[in-house]
Amino acid sequence: MPRWMLTCKDHATLASHCMDRKLSAWERINMKLHKWLCPPCEEIVNQFDTIRQACRSVHKEDQDVGEGSTKLSEEAREKLKAALKQHSK
Repeated sequence: MPRWMLTCKDHATLASHCMDRKLSAWERINMKLHKWLCPPCEEIVNQFDTIRQACRSVHKEDQDVGEGSTKLSEEAREKLKAALKQHSK
C-alpha cells in the first residue's frame, strides 16, 4: 500500500473526526479513495451517518417538547433503537 494511502484504522478515525470538524481537502480525497477501494470502510461511514441522523432527530424532538432534561423520552429511545436496528440489517 502506498505510504500516502489511508489504512482502515486511519479511515475510521477520520470518519469519526468529520462529525466534529471540517476535514481538509487532502483528508476528504483520501477518504473517498479509501472508501472506493474498501467497501467495509464505506459501511462504517454509513453507520456513523445513521447514528448522527438518529441522534439529531432525537435531540430535535426533545427540544420541541421543551424539556430541560438530558434524558430521552421513551418514544425517542424507541425511535433511536429502531433506526439503529433498521440500518444494521
